[in-house]
Amino acid sequence: MKRVLSAVILAVAAWSWNLLAAAQVVSDKVPPAPVPAAALSLDDQFLEAAQKGDAAAVSRLLEKGAKIDAVSPKGGFTALIATCAMGKVEVVKLLLEKGAKTEIKDSRGDTALHYAVMVANVAEVKMLLAKGANLDAQEESGLTPLMLSIVSGSEDIVNLLLDHGANTEARDKNGFTVLMAASSGGLVNLMELLIDKGAKVDAKSNDGTTALMLAMKNEKTDAVQLLRDHGAVQ
Repeated sequence: MKRVLSAVILAVAAWSWNLLAAAQVVSDKVPPAPVPAAALSLDDQFLEAAQKGDAAAVSRLLEKGAKIDAVSPKGGFTALIATCAMGKVEVVKLLLEKGAKTEIKDSRGDTALHYAVMVANVAEVKMLLAKGANLDAQEESGLTPLMLSIVSGSEDIVNLLLDHGANTEARDKNGFTVLMAASSGGLVNLMELLIDKGAKVDAKSNDGTTALMLAMKNEKTDAVQLLRDHGAVQ
């Protein structure tokens, strides 16, 4: 999975997590490269087949006894996590139909839904939500899928998560909310969606920072006006 940092990611990174962490949010979480098949256990062959998007091999290996929720010793990812990260929609569907668990986290605390949101794959997000994936699961920095949807910039995914009841007031480890993230990047359309769902415009982070402060700091004039229109004063 290859991602290029956008201006939005850089804007969000400025307030919530450092630039290195933001760059690693996808690149460092990609499952490791496969090793020769001869050296792999049945479960490892299964994980490799899933990463490649080989639905036939995945089915065959499951029939042979591979564990559907087998966890890689490197990165702690499952087949479902790997396929969501790699955008292998056909295999994601197969794994979910076979009963793959959506709540397992990798070594960084990310679930399959985190990855589906990070790669902005609407089809994957819909399938995971249909299987009851935890909307408010937090990875090691406290980020929820909704927070990451702001980074990916997909209005469709933001809408999906909100319509399914995602918590707009969840906090990361620094006390930042999803509205603060959107305000920092000046993402007015997403801000409006969040406010319509009850996001608090005057929420404060651990150090007292507000959405309005972030919008003003980054000279996002439309975001500043929207927040003030909804009662933000600082």
